[in-house]
Amino acid sequence: MSEGAGFSATQTHADSTAGNERAVSTALSYVLALGITTLLATGLILAGGEFVTDQRERAIQTELQIVGEQLASDIERLDRVVAASPSRIDEGQIRRDLPESIAGEPYVVELTSGPDPALELRTKNRDMSITVPIHSSTAIGPSVAVGGSVVIRYDDGDDEIEVDNA
Repeated sequence: MSEGAGFSATQTHADSTAGNERAVSTALSYVLALGITTLLATGLILAGGEFVTDQRERAIQTELQIVGEQLASDIERLDRVVAASPSRIDEGQIRRDLPESIAGEPYVVELTSGPDPALELRTKNRDMSITVPIHSSTAIGPSVAVGGSVVIRYDDGDDEIEVDNA
């Protein structure tokens, strides 16, 4: 080919690759769109998983608090009965049917004695617990029960209130 014909080697090469660049551009755009979509979906799944875990832990804490306050109320009620007529009560008890597990987690109820008696509820599988102070004029005996039917009992022999499973 001569220069007079108006063609150069550079023009011919540029014309022949113009269609290929468009094909690469479409495939590249598709791959980038898939990659970005995958990253966004993964981020949403991870964030959603954290949200669900946080909500579950908050639900467990709230339920432990509710159960603990119910038991503390029963302990204080039994204490008032004992304090009102200590010579006429040999053994008093209050039975409370509690859930065996909270959000699928088994839990333990522990009554601690001392100058500041308290009721501690903690899950067995997770490291979660709550403590509810007990206001009692009757001595509190250290004792443990698991979730389910719990008995709050006054023992005249030991002159103390304790928790146990029914």
